[in-house]
Amino acid sequence: MLASHQIARDEDEDYTDLKHLLATHQWQAADRATAYLILQGAQRELEGWLRPEDIARISIHHLTTLDRLWLEFSGDRFGFSVQKQIWHETEENYTQFGDRIGWRQDDSWLNYSDLTFGLQANLGHLPALPLPVPLGKERVFSFVLGKWRIALLSRQDLPHLC
Repeated sequence: MLASHQIARDEDEDYTDLKHLLATHQWQAADRATAYLILQGAQRELEGWLRPEDIARISIHHLTTLDRLWLEFSGDRFGFSVQKQIWHETEENYTQFGDRIGWRQDDSWLNYSDLTFGLQANLGHLPALPLPVPLGKERVFSFVLGKWRIALLSRQDLPHLC
């Protein structure tokens, strides 16, 4: 169990590097930095991957700070709240969600390296959060697989655009 001063320190995480990456439109580096910050918030940086139950451990302050930074530097194009809005508009259908934000093309999921890391990307395209997903004894590197993302998009306390 973390002491209260450790929780407070985690909530006051330094976002300086992420701000710089976003301000200079280094979208892929910012996406990777955000993935690491999400792991830190879930206290899973040593494991390097997330489970759905880990999402609940991330403070809403941490998530909304990350979301606010993505919104601010992308002109409201990217962020968790944008993704959550699209998630609800697609009636929580992951395939339709992927099609809408541009993670799928021609009925196939894209590889992370094929994503569009620029403002010309579809609304909600980023952050993609490249994290490995454990499948049995192996880890598959994917930004789309994983029930943790559905848990993130379904968090009731995470704001969405009106």
